[in-house]
Amino acid sequence: MVFVGEHVLPTIASGEGGQLTVHHAWGTSPFLPRSGTIASEALIRAIQLAPGALHAGSHLQLRTMLIRQPASLKWVHLATTGTLGSSTAAGKDVTDVKLGTVRILGNDVPTEEVSTIQGLLAELSWWHGIVLGEHSDTATVGPIYSSWYPSRNAWTPCPCWVIQLTTGVGSLSWDSRGAEGPFLNRADGWCATDLSDVGRRVLGYPGGITASSVVPQRYIILSDSRGWIDDIRMVGTKLTITSSRPRLDGQFCTIDGVDLDGESHKRIVELEEGIATVDLGRTLRGPTVHLFTQDEQLLDRFEEHEHRLTWDRSVLQPQGGSAVGVDLTRTLENGEGETVEFKEWIPLERHEAKSRELLDTIVAFGNAKGGTLLIGVNDYGVCVGTAKPLMRILAKKDLPDLEARRDSYVKGLQKAIAEGVSPHVSVAFRWRDLDGQWVLQLVVKPCADKPCCVTDTDRFLVRKGATNRMLKRPEFELMFRRSRSDDPA
Repeated sequence: MVFVGEHVLPTIASGEGGQLTVHHAWGTSPFLPRSGTIASEALIRAIQLAPGALHAGSHLQLRTMLIRQPASLKWVHLATTGTLGSSTAAGKDVTDVKLGTVRILGNDVPTEEVSTIQGLLAELSWWHGIVLGEHSDTATVGPIYSSWYPSRNAWTPCPCWVIQLTTGVGSLSWDSRGAEGPFLNRADGWCATDLSDVGRRVLGYPGGITASSVVPQRYIILSDSRGWIDDIRMVGTKLTITSSRPRLDGQFCTIDGVDLDGESHKRIVELEEGIATVDLGRTLRGPTVHLFTQDEQLLDRFEEHEHRLTWDRSVLQPQGGSAVGVDLTRTLENGEGETVEFKEWIPLERHEAKSRELLDTIVAFGNAKGGTLLIGVNDYGVCVGTAKPLMRILAKKDLPDLEARRDSYVKGLQKAIAEGVSPHVSVAFRWRDLDGQWVLQLVVKPCADKPCCVTDTDRFLVRKGATNRMLKRPEFELMFRRSRSDDPA
């Protein structure tokens, strides 16, 4: 059996011709569930066992980020991360780096010294003694959330568990003057553009820190360094999977996908010297690959289909292409424009103003050069994600988890666009993991039968700069003639 916690989980078995058979069984593991709340005892046990079982290192690398208030000159806690790895400060003094109004403190703690949840909380608050001159009470903790991420995630290159420890402390108001950046670290030779950039560089923390109020964050990151999917290539009908640990004996991978005719293909293949190549006989349009150890422990997962892409590049379209070739980080930095639109959230109800804005933008892109619409990004280019509205708005539906709600949301948008735009405009949907937040990327192709319009209002729009405007009559007539002739659009 594979994976963790008290869950019904798949195990693998090979049938005739390498066909994959999936069974389910109850299983337990010293590690943590892929998602959900966990007990404090389970977290402590995982921290103590991870160095040997996950090759994760024997020290908890603690990094804390503070910001100084201009009026009171007091330091306010923004985030603390504890990453399991090899010691970088053993035998050295605690690191304390000041970048203007931002302060970064570091300390390494052996995992054997973390034996209780109270002890862990004390270690996460170790900076109190340096900054405040005293240790505050850290004996309480709220719900503890555990999430597993495959390789190439926002936290680590390898698969990892990210555990968030919550407290009863709400949002803390703080004066953001002087916190805009940039922040220079001459000693280490880098310059961060803003607070979020400092968090990514120093803490490995992918969350955005931009508002004038903040909930102090505390995370434990357990890296699984046993092995992961290093590369996947598909040439024609052959799929090649490469492991990061070629000398790790007995690795298996399972392949599950659908070809262009909708036929399912399932295989189980053993890696030889870290490489497995299988000829599926057909070109896949959406593969899912799992990597297992010899005793059927899950190591890593890669997934690519219509709604989801695990990595920042496509296996099926390695040269890029409109659906997966967009550099999202650069897109956010450049802001909205002729081919880019940001939406913090789009409701599925057609009568909502934001829903009508979606149809307007699809039509405007369709009548122009096409474009990319990102849902989960506000007007300022800040990634806010979609998890909270998905969990809140779709809570009444009988959907088991966030992934099911993401799929349901995409189907709702597809239905709204199909019913609300005419003639047909091609839109590709991709879920993208950006700085630990799920963003839905819609790539709109130019309409093949211009001009298109919003059906219930007969609105013919076109994209000009960063706005959607109504087509003028001469533009409408010219677009109509060109789409029905051999003239270039």
